[in-house]
Amino acid sequence: MQPLDVGGLGDCFSELCLQYQLYGGPNAHVYIRMSGVKFIKENPERFIEKNTENCWMEYRSNMTKQGTWADGLFIQAVADKFHLKIHIVETNPGFAEFNVIQAVPPSL
Repeated sequence: MQPLDVGGLGDCFSELCLQYQLYGGPNAHVYIRMSGVKFIKENPERFIEKNTENCWMEYRSNMTKQGTWADGLFIQAVADKFHLKIHIVETNPGFAEFNVIQAVPPSL
C-alpha cells in the first residue's frame, strides 16, 4: 500500500482511498459505499447503539449519498464487510495521527 492524498470532498474514503487500494483505480466507489450500507442494514445490532447523532433510518439513508463523509461506524462496517485492516493516517493536528480499524469477526 502507498499513501494517497485524497483531499476533502466527502467521498474520499470510498471514492478514492479504498477503490485505489483494493482495485487499483476508479469506478468501484459506488460498490464500496453500497456494500458498507448493506452491511450496516443487515447487521443493525452491531451499529445501531453507537449511532447517537441521527435516527437510524436517516443515518442509513445519508450514508447512501455521494458527498457524505464516512464516519467510524461506516468505516468499521466496510472493514467487516471486506475483511480489512484499515490504517488511517491523519495530518490534521487536532486528530489522532494514526488509527487502525480492523474487521471484527461475526459473533456465533
